[in-house]
Amino acid sequence: MRRIVHLTLWTALLALGLTACGPEYPECEEDEDCKEVHPDEWCVNNLCVKCRNDQDCLVGQQCRDGACRDIPGYCDAERRCPMGQVCRDNRCSPCVSDDECGPGMVCRNGTCTPLPQCDAMRPCPAGEECVNGYCRPIPPPAECQFTSVYFDYNKDNIRRDQRDAVQANRTCMGEHNRVVRLTGYCDERGSEEYNMALGQRRADAVRRYLINLGVRSNMIGGTNSRGKLESRRCYDEACWQQDRRVDFRD
Repeated sequence: MRRIVHLTLWTALLALGLTACGPEYPECEEDEDCKEVHPDEWCVNNLCVKCRNDQDCLVGQQCRDGACRDIPGYCDAERRCPMGQVCRDNRCSPCVSDDECGPGMVCRNGTCTPLPQCDAMRPCPAGEECVNGYCRPIPPPAECQFTSVYFDYNKDNIRRDQRDAVQANRTCMGEHNRVVRLTGYCDERGSEEYNMALGQRRADAVRRYLINLGVRSNMIGGTNSRGKLESRRCYDEACWQQDRRVDFRD
């Protein structure tokens, strides 16, 4: 009977010894080794840590070296960016357009800057205009685009239906003080020498027309011809028509 009691005692002591030989916190072999001390920790590479990946952290945090740390520059509805910055894709960033800054603000050099307020008693300075109660820079006039002037086959006179195109180009030159060079073109038919001369006559005809409209001669940088050197291989009038023209170039 005494032998049985001794055997039971030694078995209990052996079990207790095995338990006592387990890993000591923060070392671990499995998650349960950590959770016995801190229920919110995990065993990673035999060490108890607060997180395994970003999913174990709160919104706005990331898992780095086993700990949840705040993401630098993170922003959302609750976390505001520093003055002058905008929240883009949950990161505080410099602004790139006025739309990001909100009403009464403008984006200048990557920073949202308040606009001066204006009304009848507080006029805007020169070069600015009052828009919805705020002074904004007056935008430059939109850049106009020149259009080609087209000609009939073997002709160099300005067609009636092309006069508006010349007038529009003349207006564009005047509003933006743009000096132009006129280049004449021809379709593929006829000799190269003949078409080179025809293209020059077309460019000169447009130059005379512009001067008659009041354009100063020094606003026309010159005229030249490409003849049929850049013409396409065509088989109908619609295609040939595109090559019989004068182009305006800055």
